[in-house]
Amino acid sequence: MKLKGIHAGFIHCEPGHHKAFNQWHDFDHRPENHALPHIFHSQRWVAPPDYIAVRDRVDDTYFTYGGGEYFVTYWTEGTLEDLTHDMALLRDQTKLLGRFDYEFKSLGLGRDPERFGWDRKYDFIKAWTQESLTVSASAVPLMPHEGIYVVLSEVIDGTRRDEWSMWYDMTRVHDILKCKGFMAAFRFAVLKRMPTPLVLDLYFLDEEPLASVANQRAQMADWDKRGRGFPEESVRNVLLCGPYRPITPGQYDFYD
Repeated sequence: MKLKGIHAGFIHCEPGHHKAFNQWHDFDHRPENHALPHIFHSQRWVAPPDYIAVRDRVDDTYFTYGGGEYFVTYWTEGTLEDLTHDMALLRDQTKLLGRFDYEFKSLGLGRDPERFGWDRKYDFIKAWTQESLTVSASAVPLMPHEGIYVVLSEVIDGTRRDEWSMWYDMTRVHDILKCKGFMAAFRFAVLKRMPTPLVLDLYFLDEEPLASVANQRAQMADWDKRGRGFPEESVRNVLLCGPYRPITPGQYDFYD
């Protein structure tokens, strides 16, 4: 798999600015970043109000604005150092043209740069697909899909991180991919330069996201009864957990 890492961001947009933000992101910001060396895919998803209402967890000490309404990723086959350099160079160039300030001033975006989880670069760890899927995991992000399920966590007990990771690899992810609607899982992590490691799990969905997530959550109690659980709360703190749906450029009927 050529994937080496992603740049991922959670974005909050002030009321009255959603249409302008989405137009700018689809027709200016995203194309410019997608044209950078090493980036081979990018996408943005939205959590409309009914999606935000079913978020299983948002850590308010970590996230402001309820975690925001949008989630964006840029997928790279280069190193994270290359990605950081290229995106910073583009940012400086667009600043000179007044386009970077347009994001933060005219649109009223509420991202807090002091909150690490809002905007980070993550190393790719591993990917899995459901047994019936005929394509490779590397093709999944490029396929049409109904939505994603995002789980961002921080590891709070490093002494049990390997044990927890092995349980996830051998048990939990396979149970999740047997749930209706879940077609693939990608795990990313920030293991360096952080007081506690961050783990980002992205699940691609091929059926309606709200129904898929509700079905998966309903099965978790049964997994625990059958001895397939793990005391995750002793190892990780979930910072945000919820579904999103894809955005079709030009169709921004979810806010404003």
